[in-house]
Amino acid sequence: GNININVRDAMTIAGIKNGFNSSIYTFVGVGAVGNAGDININTGSLSLAEGSQINAKTLGEGNAGNITVNARQNISLDGSGDVTLRDGSKGTLFTRIISSVDPEGVGNGGDIQLNTGDLSVTNKAAISSSTAGKGDAGNITINALDNIIFNTGSFATSNVASDAVGNGGDIRVTTGTITLTNGSVFSTNVLGEGNAGNIFVEARDSLKLEGKVDSRISRIDSSLLTGGVGKGGDIQITTGLLSVTNGAQIYALTSGQGDAGNITINA
Repeated sequence: GNININVRDAMTIAGIKNGFNSSIYTFVGVGAVGNAGDININTGSLSLAEGSQINAKTLGEGNAGNITVNARQNISLDGSGDVTLRDGSKGTLFTRIISSVDPEGVGNGGDIQLNTGDLSVTNKAAISSSTAGKGDAGNITINALDNIIFNTGSFATSNVASDAVGNGGDIRVTTGTITLTNGSVFSTNVLGEGNAGNIFVEARDSLKLEGKVDSRISRIDSSLLTGGVGKGGDIQITTGLLSVTNGAQIYALTSGQGDAGNITINA
């Protein structure tokens, strides 16, 4: 069945206890045959922090559920630092909204759709769809009325892993202003067998890419990587003002067996 959560004002998912991170998830288990339920959240604002997750995946034979969040005011994802894991060791749990086909899975990943006023993704937090099994990754759709900010190594990605057979999902982002800074990324890529998803960015006022952190460069890219068989995705950007500075990049490439995608910019 589905998970339906309705909160009039603010909703927070956070905290780690005995190595378990706070989470909301649906999944098809190993050996199971059937589809997972959807996750539907309606709220005034949503905050994820301290390694918390919203997660839909398939490890069996069936499709993962979709994730839909409607937050009238804002959605915030903030990454986590070192924590004590279940075995007592120190490790890192990152804040995520995830849809995935795991290596054992046969089926398609679910779509992720976020509808809000403002979206903030910081400190290596992520919105991610992927396939590492046999099936397509889900699409990521973000609609924000005003602003989208990705900062400090945060990312939205759709990936086809090295042993996977399936296509990557599209990333579609629509808002007023978008800022990707300090190594933040919009990316689709293929290491396995399939096509990378396309990236559509529509920022009516401005799109800004700037800088890097550690080895991560702020960028928008679609790549068919070494070992991949298929083709890279297209990148289409429509905005009032585009700024790409301090080492930031927009690129489409192939280093595998297949063509790279096209880049179209309307500013």
